[in-house]
Amino acid sequence: MSQNELETIAAIAHFSEAIKMNPNHPKAYVDRASVRDKLGNIKGAIADLTKAIEINSKDEQSYNNRDANPLLFEYYQGIMADLTKAIEETNPDNVRAYIYCGLSRICLKDYQAAIANFTKAIEIDFDNINAYSYRGLTRALLGDKQGAITDLQQSVFICQQHGRQALAQQILENIANLA
Repeated sequence: MSQNELETIAAIAHFSEAIKMNPNHPKAYVDRASVRDKLGNIKGAIADLTKAIEINSKDEQSYNNRDANPLLFEYYQGIMADLTKAIEETNPDNVRAYIYCGLSRICLKDYQAAIANFTKAIEIDFDNINAYSYRGLTRALLGDKQGAITDLQQSVFICQQHGRQALAQQILENIANLA
């Protein structure tokens, strides 16, 4: 093993230990993500950056590192290719695949295509809370406030029909934030 490889392994161990000691320290996750990215461990880097964002949603560096990584584009493109293949070759009514494809498209900032995926999921399963919620939030990203509210209200209605009051309340809070 080269000196550089040993230093990289030591760096990951160092940041992992720092995270163990203080799991709510976003900088350790960002630093470990950087090392993982250099090693080609994209999934690990994404996971660390996502955790850093969960801890501190105002950390611009974490968002920038996660969203600007050209390998992430390839990663999400790969996800969409897999899901498209699953839809075409195994089950054209795979609601979950359409939803995950839509979420990947959001990560790629392809909002119109994401809405199309969520709409297809709704056509297959008219009572899918996630499809309405994600489509509503995507519409909000596009500035379609009324469309967002309509979809989110439908999510609330479905939640109430299925006795999911806590989730309905969370969605109502999203609606209030849009208003």
